[in-house]
Amino acid sequence: MRLALSLAAFFLLVPSDAAADPIPAVEMEFRNSDLTFGFVNPDQTGWDLDGLWLSGEAVEFSSWGPFQLESTFDALSGPLVEQTLVRDTNGTVIASRYFYEGGTFTIGVAGWDGVTGEQSVFVAPIVTLEIHVLDELITAPCDLCSTVDVFYEFGPGLFDASVASALGIGRRTSGGEGYGGLGLTDFSNRPGTAGTYTSPERQAQTFGGSMNFTFNPSVPEPPIAILSVLGLSAAWLRRRWSMGTDSH
Repeated sequence: MRLALSLAAFFLLVPSDAAADPIPAVEMEFRNSDLTFGFVNPDQTGWDLDGLWLSGEAVEFSSWGPFQLESTFDALSGPLVEQTLVRDTNGTVIASRYFYEGGTFTIGVAGWDGVTGEQSVFVAPIVTLEIHVLDELITAPCDLCSTVDVFYEFGPGLFDASVASALGIGRRTSGGEGYGGLGLTDFSNRPGTAGTYTSPERQAQTFGGSMNFTFNPSVPEPPIAILSVLGLSAAWLRRRWSMGTDSH
């Protein structure tokens, strides 16, 4: 009982910022992007940040600095690991799936914090990238009929200190993911064609869709003092238990 009271008193005296308070997930939505993929290393660039949320709560851009300005993202993925073809009962390819590993994801802001030109405000490694394409529609009489779904998995990332301070979050993230819907096109902002599952290089662009990203900030580790007390308490309890058992 004395030990329990001592521990309770200790935790009451620990500063509030030493506890692992819930940390918000950061969600971002970009309205537009261009994507090059295929048997080449994928390259996606996005712009027009349209939404920012902290644990589901919208952040008004007018209330703080960085994302009032022009925001972009760049995703440079690693090489193709595997292409999987999906066929119908007649053997016709109706879908193709591309799987990539590695690369780097960066968010940039133009003119933030007194810096001329674009400044990187977040960076994270790309763990995997999957691109799913409905190839059965590429012969349809419209350029935007094909559907491309993009799925990112990110490793631990890092926010710029000024941006993290403005958002009221920690700088480090434990990981994240991204998703978006695009359309194959021969008329992208980049040169190239929609192509087919046999094409070395294909082009896609957002048309009325968006790219959405979620980043999960790391939870701070408990203070060393708390861990030490817990370790000593566990050892003390084991000793008392052992002594009590031996006495019978």
